[in-house]
Amino acid sequence: MDFNPLNFGYPSLFLLALVNQLIVPAPVDLIMLGLIKAGLNIWAVLGVAILGMTVGSTADYIFGRYGLNLIPWVRKEEKSKQFKRAEKLFKKYGQITLFLTWLPFIGKYIPLIAGLMKTPTMNFVAFYILGKVIYYGVLIVVLKYSNIL
Repeated sequence: MDFNPLNFGYPSLFLLALVNQLIVPAPVDLIMLGLIKAGLNIWAVLGVAILGMTVGSTADYIFGRYGLNLIPWVRKEEKSKQFKRAEKLFKKYGQITLFLTWLPFIGKYIPLIAGLMKTPTMNFVAFYILGKVIYYGVLIVVLKYSNIL
């Protein structure tokens, strides 16, 4: 069996997307584009990345909804400028804000805030996934027609 680094593309992308949502910001978009450019299936890459992000963001949502007092780092996050901006946006626009989780800096806090605001779980998942599909779908189409992909 020949070693091919692309064999690890999908599992690595899933883990990177998961960690990106939970712990450390990572260049998921660039990795996705690199994997597509390297020859992996465009829709499989999109699906795996969104699945990883959804699992990670759902954990954040659950932390916000049920475990806020159990997880000390969440309390520290509440003091950040980005968290306050995301919270203000969510209070103003409600669940529709979940379409904006792709935004830099504040997007990572939106699932946590959705949990804090007791957003119904099915609404959270539906708006979150739909927002990611729209964002990445548009990004891929634009890059495809720009001959970048």
